[in-house]
Amino acid sequence: MSKVFSAKRKTVEFEYEFLDGTKATLKARSLSTKEQEELQKEFEDEKNAIEGIKKSIRLALAGNDKDIVEKVIKEQYENGDLIEFVGSINELIREEKEKK
Repeated sequence: MSKVFSAKRKTVEFEYEFLDGTKATLKARSLSTKEQEELQKEFEDEKNAIEGIKKSIRLALAGNDKDIVEKVIKEQYENGDLIEFVGSINELIREEKEKK
C-alpha cells in the first residue's frame, strides 16, 4: 500500500473553560508553512514576541468566532500563560498527526 500525501491541515477540537465558568468548543488547525514564515518575522524582534504568540493563536483558531478567540487570548494574557497555551494547542495537533 502506498502512502497518500495531501496539503490538508490537521485539526483538533477542544473545550475551553473561561474563568467565569462558561465553556466554548473550539477547533484548532495546524499552520501552513507560509503562516509559519510570517510568524517568524514577528519573533525576530523580541519586543514583538508576545504579539507573535497572539497572532499564532489567532491563526490556529481562525475557524472560530473571532470574539471568542479574542476573549481566550485576553484571558490567557491577563490571567494565564499564552506561551503554555499555544504550546498545548500545538501538542494536541501533533498528537493528532501521529495518530494517522
